[in-house]
This record gives sequence, structure tokens and C-alpha cells, in this order.
Amino acid sequence: MAKTRAVAIRGKTSNPGNNPRRRRRNQGIRIPLSIAVPLLYTGAWVVPLVGTHGLQRAMQELILVFGIDMRRGTKTFTTEYMKHGLYPFLGGALLHKAANRLGVNRAIARSGIPWIRI
Repeated sequence: MAKTRAVAIRGKTSNPGNNPRRRRRNQGIRIPLSIAVPLLYTGAWVVPLVGTHGLQRAMQELILVFGIDMRRGTKTFTTEYMKHGLYPFLGGALLHKAANRLGVNRAIARSGIPWIRI
């Protein structure tokens, strides 16, 4: 009868940086421009109202650009002012999603441009 010997098969000892399952994550802040720009645009549209009409009116306008009308004597939902708030934000979110799928943000990160993502 032949003698058999149990041999433990060890996996490759590799550097964690070379392991495709482990990725280094950058701890810095990244600003997605396609989402930040519409929000800044909406803020720039509403902020002057605070000085002229007061904080309560400015908050009503801010809620209005997302489609909810809180003024008396009007219908509750309106799309009239959404072109200043919700539509640019949704467009930016869709653009951000498409850029991620196409790998544009990864290419920007590899090129060394700090802080900016699409």
C-alpha cells in the first residue's frame, strides 16, 4: 500500500496593493459637479429673496422650485417653477450616473485632478 501525504495548498502570498479584491479608497472629499452646480444655482436664485421678502417667503420659494406650492388659493402641485430647482437637479443626477457608468470619474481620478468629479 502506497503512503500518501497530505499537503496543504497555500494561496499566493501577495501584496495587498496588488490584490484586485482590495482597493485603496481615497479619503479626500470629492464634489460631483453635476449635482453641486444645480444646487448652487437654486440657492443663488432663492438667497436674494431673503433680503427683499424675508426668510418665510424665501423658504416658500425654495419649496416651490421643487414642485410644492404653499401659497393660498393655488393648487398644491405645480411644475411652473421646477425649471429652477428640480429639473436641473434631476438632470445633474442622471449625468452623474451616466459618467460613473462610462468610467469618466475613474479617468479623472487617475489623471490626478483633485476634488472634482462629474
